[in-house]
Amino acid sequence: MTHWFSPDPKDDLNYLFGRAEPVERLERTATDESRLIVVTGLKKSGKTSLIQSVMVSQKPDSVIYVDIRDTGDTVNLDREKTLDFFKIAINRYLEKNKTLTQSLGDHLKMIKGIQYAGFQIEFDTSSKSQINLIEIFHHLNEWAKEKSMILLLIIDEAQYLKKSDTFDMSKILAGIYDKFRNLKIILTGSEMDLLFKFLGDDDPEAALNSKPRVEIELRPLHEDRCIEFLMKGFKERGFTISMDVKEVIDYAAKKLGGRIGWLNEFGLKCIAENNISEESVNDIVELRAISAKNEFEKFLKEKNQENYYDIIEYLANLDLQHNFTKYFVERHSTKRCIEKLRRAGFIQNFQGLYSISDPVLEYSFTQTDFDGKRKQIIKKAKLELKKQQSLH
Repeated sequence: MTHWFSPDPKDDLNYLFGRAEPVERLERTATDESRLIVVTGLKKSGKTSLIQSVMVSQKPDSVIYVDIRDTGDTVNLDREKTLDFFKIAINRYLEKNKTLTQSLGDHLKMIKGIQYAGFQIEFDTSSKSQINLIEIFHHLNEWAKEKSMILLLIIDEAQYLKKSDTFDMSKILAGIYDKFRNLKIILTGSEMDLLFKFLGDDDPEAALNSKPRVEIELRPLHEDRCIEFLMKGFKERGFTISMDVKEVIDYAAKKLGGRIGWLNEFGLKCIAENNISEESVNDIVELRAISAKNEFEKFLKEKNQENYYDIIEYLANLDLQHNFTKYFVERHSTKRCIEKLRRAGFIQNFQGLYSISDPVLEYSFTQTDFDGKRKQIIKKAKLELKKQQSLH
């Protein structure tokens, strides 16, 4: 039975809260002429629930769902491991669609190195090195064409498909895009900077750079929607919403922000303790502040970390919005950093007003005494701005 608060990703549209627009866009682009769809959002924003509810549960005969985490190793993804997680996904599809897939099995077993029996494919160990991924996709496409259907190839947490010296999955996906009209690619990713790098956004020569795509971003819920979600969840579980409880719910929405996964975690904690309390909110904030900061620090790899830290720390301890605009937005070395942070979902810009999009991340960078650090940041900014002006 599905509940508003659940330890597992949602697979029922009726319980997919606050995502009417992404649902509509995903349903539409899954059936229109779009060839590449990218679903983004910070961790715990509900991407897997969106995919499971809209695609996997609604269209089980049209979806091959690949979870990069299936192999247990997201660091060393070579060609063989990539083959393994596609095998897991194809077998999952064959098992769920037995009435359809005998003919698909017949297609796949024509590939050298692949055996098919009992609605499962296996790789012949001696021939695995010769199995061609493109040939697998060719047969999936031919089978889908015979069935007059579009097969949706969904790859969850696709940012882990990093290029290596010997294997480049982005070129294979570009080949699918160009050659196989009965396959459609849907990628999701929580580490958006890595995902955009995989897609070749900063590399005009990258295989996927020139491919038109539809982007669907899951943004944090607004505070009033957070309150509504928590109210629904607690009422469903039989809690009485007194004035005191309503105050705690308001406090939770403010402190935890719009990542629905963290609101859900708070709800489950309260159910387990049979008590809705500010202490539970604070426990989740303390716990997830570590996760949020780790997520941010992963984003910083291979970047000028000082500029990014200055931006986040300044926003977390903001004095005047005018000062942020003056010392960061108008400064050449930080302007591009701000755009990358916004694109990765860490900060937001509403009518020229910048803020950290996640209160939990903001909390992790809040300092009781920031005046000294603020003065250092402003001093450095003034020197750089002075140099900028001298060049004009």
